[in-house]
Amino acid sequence: MARTGDGQTALVTGASAGIGVDLAECLSCLCPGPTISKFRERAGTGKTRRARAGEPMGSAEVALLGYDGWRANKRVVITGARNVILATLVPFLPRRAILGIVHNLQSPA
Repeated sequence: MARTGDGQTALVTGASAGIGVDLAECLSCLCPGPTISKFRERAGTGKTRRARAGEPMGSAEVALLGYDGWRANKRVVITGARNVILATLVPFLPRRAILGIVHNLQSPA
């Protein structure tokens, strides 16, 4: 299971894995990172440092990657090379560093 510095993500990925085991079915958890969407506009998440660090993916591309991951029976689908790298590094970093990075990325730009 992917580990990230975001507590909400950890909760969702853990719950998804548990539900998938209980149902004996593949349940994929999509971790899209910054995505261009109406939700992003309304929530104001496009104004954070993380959102401005690179070009976000379009929602159609994210949805297709999520669908392909589900069809491939992946439990966690992380879109974007940057997001995969960050998620891969998390287990090797001290928690204090992770919390600082997450705080910095989620702060207004």
